[in-house]
Amino acid sequence: SLFTACVVFMPFQSSGHAQNQTSDLSTIRTSGMPFRIEVTPYKATFDGLPGLHSGVACVIENGTPYILFFGGRSNTAGMHGFECGDGSFAKDDFNRTMYLVDSVSGQVWARSVDDPRSGLTIEQADQLSAVNYVENQIGSHVVCLGGYGYSRAVDDWVTFDTMALVEIDGVADWVRGGKSALSDSIRFLDPPEGAPAELYTTTGGRLIVIDDDQLWICLGQSFQGRYDPCDQDAAVQVYKRNVYRIGYEFDEAGDVSFTYLGDAPESGVEWANRRDLNILPAYVDADADRGAVALSGVFTPKTDGCWTLPLVINADGSMSQPDPDDPEALKQGFNIYSSAGMTAWSENTGTNWFIIGGGIGYE
Repeated sequence: SLFTACVVFMPFQSSGHAQNQTSDLSTIRTSGMPFRIEVTPYKATFDGLPGLHSGVACVIENGTPYILFFGGRSNTAGMHGFECGDGSFAKDDFNRTMYLVDSVSGQVWARSVDDPRSGLTIEQADQLSAVNYVENQIGSHVVCLGGYGYSRAVDDWVTFDTMALVEIDGVADWVRGGKSALSDSIRFLDPPEGAPAELYTTTGGRLIVIDDDQLWICLGQSFQGRYDPCDQDAAVQVYKRNVYRIGYEFDEAGDVSFTYLGDAPESGVEWANRRDLNILPAYVDADADRGAVALSGVFTPKTDGCWTLPLVINADGSMSQPDPDDPEALKQGFNIYSSAGMTAWSENTGTNWFIIGGGIGYE
């Protein structure tokens, strides 16, 4: 495997103790990396932009310094609660406002998805207020699959089942007060022909862009019902344990079409029972084929621990896991949960490096 190392930004937040995939963890290296990372604090002030987490942030790529935010939660804890009843994902904590930020001047525009001029249905507005989408940006669009949130239509918490294909420029214009309806810039799509009906019913996984013409829906889960640690019957949880591949193509008008390319040759194995993790593109074999590496994640069946061994996702979508008894295998106890990340590739040494910023960890 070409998977070699992880560089980790600190600090991270510790999680509680549980029985993890392996009892031992790799030693954290603090020096000897072949490159240096410099972090420069950003000094702009964004008055009117609340603290948000678990939503979508995307950039306008036509030269203007705008960032669009939507979905997620605005609770100050930065994570969900563990209260009995409705408190863990309180209805009022879901962010129902779209924010557009000028990253140079600091100016902030805001507009609610419940604006009567949005043109959205109630269910569409609720999906745009969800958390933990499986999402990624492709050019001037953001692909948002599923997401977990409160549905007013069914009066319950759900994993939504459609793709929201967001045309960023049009949404940004609407947030700034444009007269066109928000619905003119967002298409809500069912899975393409031949795909499983529940393909887009997903949350907590990752959407990876491969070779600029494929999207890989990696791992994650469907979680239907209220998250209530005191009532295990309040929800039905099904882990995906799979990688699904979708082809996409832009036409001359800039519209996107999708085709289903199939699921992974190997799927459903217990060690793919993972969500809320970092999955990063990588070169995964000696031919430098594009694939991905899934780092850690939660939870191990029956013991509710952390997955410590990575998964290599090969160019055909199949998955493999290192031998737990291999002394050279990475056994990750840090930066377990999903966070900001990027891949660096050394062509000279044939090595992938994964840079992860923060994230909840185990110690």
